[in-house]
Amino acid sequence: MDKESKPRSLSRREMLFGLVNGIKKNVGSLSAAATGSEASTVEAAPAPDARTLPEAQSAFDAHDIETAIQLLHDYIKTDLDHAPARLLLGYCLFWRGDLIQARVEFDRVLRLEPENRLAALYAGLAHAKQGKLERALLIWQDRTWDDPELDSLLAALALPAADQTPDTAAALAALETYMATQTEAFAPPAVATA
Repeated sequence: MDKESKPRSLSRREMLFGLVNGIKKNVGSLSAAATGSEASTVEAAPAPDARTLPEAQSAFDAHDIETAIQLLHDYIKTDLDHAPARLLLGYCLFWRGDLIQARVEFDRVLRLEPENRLAALYAGLAHAKQGKLERALLIWQDRTWDDPELDSLLAALALPAADQTPDTAAALAALETYMATQTEAFAPPAVATA
C-alpha cells in the first residue's frame, strides 16, 4: 500500500473541530429554514372576534347553553387568558353536568385570578361532586363569603371531610339546591362588558 491510499487517522483536535463545524452548519441551516419557508407555514392565532362575547352572553341570557358553550369555546381559542369568558364557560358546563370540563375552566380562572370567589366556589363544588371533598375544602379554605347561608352549608360539608357519608351527599345536595335557587347571586357577571 502506498502512502496516499492508506486511511488517515484523525487527531482528537481534528475530530473535535469537525464535530463543532458540523453542528454549526446544522444550526445555521435549521435557523435559515425556520425563518424562510417554514415560517410562512406557521399561522398566527386569529384575533379575537369582538362580536363573539356579546353573542355568547345573549345565548346564555336566552338559556341557550349549547350555543353559549360553543361561542365561548371559539372565543377562548383566540384569547386563552380571558378569565370572565372562562368563568362563564365553566358555569355553563357545570350546570350542563360536565363536571370535569367545568372544573378545568374554574381551575384556569383561579390561576388567572386567584381571588375569584365565584370560580373558587364552583371549582370546589365540582371537586366535591366528584368525590374529592378534601380538594374542595382546600379550595374553599381561607375564603370569605358574604352569604351566611352559604357559610353554614360549606361548614356542614367540612364536618365529615374524613369520609364520604350520606350526610356529605345531603350537604352537597343542599348546597347545590341553595345555589340553584339564588341564581342571581351565584351567576357569573356578564362577559360582554368584562
